[in-house]
Amino acid sequence: MTSGGYTSRSRSARYAAREDLVELRGEPVVLTERDRIAAQEIDLHPSRQALEARGDVRTVSLPSPGGGGAPGFSERAATSFQARELRADRADRRAIYTGSARAWQEGNSLQAEEIVVDQSARQMRATENVMARFTQRGAPGGAGAPARPTVSVITARSLVYDEAGGVARYRDGVRLTRPDASLPADAMDAFLLERDGRRDLQRVEATGAVAVKQGTAFGTARSAEYLPDQDLLVLKDEEGLADLVDSATGRTLRGRTLTFDLAGDRILTESEHGGRTWITLKPESKDVQSLEPKTSH
Repeated sequence: MTSGGYTSRSRSARYAAREDLVELRGEPVVLTERDRIAAQEIDLHPSRQALEARGDVRTVSLPSPGGGGAPGFSERAATSFQARELRADRADRRAIYTGSARAWQEGNSLQAEEIVVDQSARQMRATENVMARFTQRGAPGGAGAPARPTVSVITARSLVYDEAGGVARYRDGVRLTRPDASLPADAMDAFLLERDGRRDLQRVEATGAVAVKQGTAFGTARSAEYLPDQDLLVLKDEEGLADLVDSATGRTLRGRTLTFDLAGDRILTESEHGGRTWITLKPESKDVQSLEPKTSH
């Protein structure tokens, strides 16, 4: 059946003109110029260009270099969604995925109880059990070894991504984790960068009750910045109250900034007078501390 911008196929169809309703049953699939929608049941409303899909909903949207791709994802690659239910309105340019909703593209994904793709506002919103996963491509290893990617995961209760600023705002119960560290905070703003047909995580700014745990070290501060490209996590406090305790060595550090070198397993401290000190986290033995601090002013 073809109607307006929709083309569909199914084992059976029921058309009710007064209700502006076409009920598609039996492995229905609906196609538009860019989208493929499959579910157990699909109800079409041809006049107002809307649909409801129920049961194992799966959609794929083709690349849209001219605009109109899902906010938060690259317009140069296909984007997939999955959920229990979908409500889509072509006139309002809005799609609402509910029930264990998930979206993914390349190595990045987003899941939540509800994901709203709002093309008119150029936003993507997610609520309840939000989890965003970013795969950062690593630098090539030696002797032609393949690059080792780093996976950063942000969990929260809510997310609003604004395409205009390229920023994803995570709120309530926020935590950033990667295999070697974790960072809980009250709020996080993640800035995304379009690169090579995908959206990469450029940096994350965390505020409010910030804490970090890496191995045996635990630190706190008023704010933090995560730079995945550089494998750096920076705790910040202008009053010099950013502090860290390393249970393995018994060290306690405090300063305006504490910079975790996640790849090198060391910390750079900066005092209010401008002194900078690199300290390794893991001692070489139980009796000998690894590196004497090297301080410069």
